[in-house]
Amino acid sequence: MKQALNIFMDLLKSEIANIPINPHRLDLVSADIMPELYNISDKHDLIHVIAVALKKTGVIKRDDTFGKKDNGFVNDTTNNFVLGLYYALDRYENMKYEEEQIKSLFEKENITFVLLKGSSIGKYYHEPWLRLSSDIDILVHAEDVERAKEVLISKLNYKVRKYNYHDICMYSQQGFHLELHFQILENEKKIDGLLEKVWDYVHPLKEGMCQSVMSNEYMMFYIYAHMYYHFLHGGCGIRYFADVWVLENNMDYNRTEVERMCTTCGISTFVFYVNKLTKIWFENEEHENVTRKMEAYVLAGGVFGDLNSKVLVGKTKARGRMGYLWQRIFIPYNELKISKSRLDKYPVLYPIYLVMRWCKVFDKNISRKAYDEIILNQNINQTEVNELKHLFDELKL
Repeated sequence: MKQALNIFMDLLKSEIANIPINPHRLDLVSADIMPELYNISDKHDLIHVIAVALKKTGVIKRDDTFGKKDNGFVNDTTNNFVLGLYYALDRYENMKYEEEQIKSLFEKENITFVLLKGSSIGKYYHEPWLRLSSDIDILVHAEDVERAKEVLISKLNYKVRKYNYHDICMYSQQGFHLELHFQILENEKKIDGLLEKVWDYVHPLKEGMCQSVMSNEYMMFYIYAHMYYHFLHGGCGIRYFADVWVLENNMDYNRTEVERMCTTCGISTFVFYVNKLTKIWFENEEHENVTRKMEAYVLAGGVFGDLNSKVLVGKTKARGRMGYLWQRIFIPYNELKISKSRLDKYPVLYPIYLVMRWCKVFDKNISRKAYDEIILNQNINQTEVNELKHLFDELKL
């Protein structure tokens, strides 16, 4: 596994940071390594990036690998990399088309909006499609969100799936997921004070346009704040660290201003180590004790944290097995309102939503997940909990 991980990291930085791979490392790529390499890439939603790197290095020698041999072994996993590459290209083109449709509609309807996350970051990559997103995130003013929702339904045939505390989850006829944000709060006190002021840091892309953008400084802060949120909930994945490296090297911004924002929110230590680990991964800097532990946590969690990471974090916050179970049964109001947005207006509904949540355990899929979570809660030992708590303390989370 360690060998596959080392090859994965070398391929990733070769494509993101243009650092040549040691040819001896590529000699280690074999039929046994490829499945492991694919699983790591899949866990971090980077199959397409690693596939490109494998093509450039000659490990994947052609696109029509299906049912053939390459580098002396049968290409089942190679085929999956190639398919992942085709899928990413197709999804990117279709998502950009969908995004353009929404942008044109909002301009026509005079709705001010901001593209978030991957849609705003991709242009800084040497190939924008390398920063593939699973959905489209758009921010509008709270007073415009209902009108924006209605025109998406009437003009582009979108359907509402559910209401969250900071967005409306919608789907197009083609199956594209849109998060229509009316705020970018993360339900974390440290960062929400500045996140709620997002419109103070937004300006039109061009004079007279409804499409607007964050200042570069605020965009950088928002990425760090979003990483902070995901890190606290099971891990934020390698992709965010790639974003940080790409923006650090391709976007002009006032670092002093970003540092001020992070210090104001109390996340400057976390941000320091994010940048430290980013340079270790993409610039070959040396590890230290904190970054090694941080690396292990990020790699284990995947894109946004797997169940094991989430249970481990939950036990760390709840201080033990029984505390974790209690919080999962009687989920705190502030957590439940994330998925039940009506609780913001009607807190009195909290007990009703709790009972509704308990009733879901009769669904066999949900009961299976609950069972897996209980087993993980029992199996994760106190040493693991203490180690994560120590890491959180070192990062001042």
